[in-house]
Amino acid sequence: FTSMSHPKVHYTAVVIGCGPGGEHRGGWHSIGYAHGDAYRDHPRITLTGACDLNAENLARFRDHYQVPHVDTDLATLLAAARPDIVSVCTYAGSHRILVEAAIRSGAKAVWCEKPFALAMDDIRAMNALAETHGVKLVVNHLRRYLGIFLQVRELLRAGAIGPLQIILGGIEGWDQMEWGTHWLDMMRFFAGDQPVKWV
Repeated sequence: FTSMSHPKVHYTAVVIGCGPGGEHRGGWHSIGYAHGDAYRDHPRITLTGACDLNAENLARFRDHYQVPHVDTDLATLLAAARPDIVSVCTYAGSHRILVEAAIRSGAKAVWCEKPFALAMDDIRAMNALAETHGVKLVVNHLRRYLGIFLQVRELLRAGAIGPLQIILGGIEGWDQMEWGTHWLDMMRFFAGDQPVKWV
């Protein structure tokens, strides 16, 4: 959220979709904890709330982060917490409903897990609503900002390893939708984010 940066501004955030926590906290089905950790560790963001359909998951998340606003009903949470930033950490099928609710609630930014949506019509609708409301919409493809990947891109740009011909990727033990989307994003990143001609 660099465009929101200002040294004296402080933001509040909520997480939608906590997950069960436990052994795989911060990934798998508990990606909300990775978002929670990011907010907790940021000096100008305070995690103030969470929403999950599972009351037990919600209680565990509340206790872990000591957040004041929690609810199993999204509208109630958004009305009570009035967050600047909303994290959407659920499966892709629910993203459009949740992202649009966050935008309409007055959030300044929405940080959405990948994959962003299952249909291009949903993606276009979310983007249009965000633009109409002046909301920053971010999809969680962060690997392109990690040092090793930045270095590979620079080597490609400099011609140090020759022209890019083909990129192959494998995803052992993971599925294309939840994990493979990162590698699709990296393929575009290494290719200079050129427009996609076909899939």
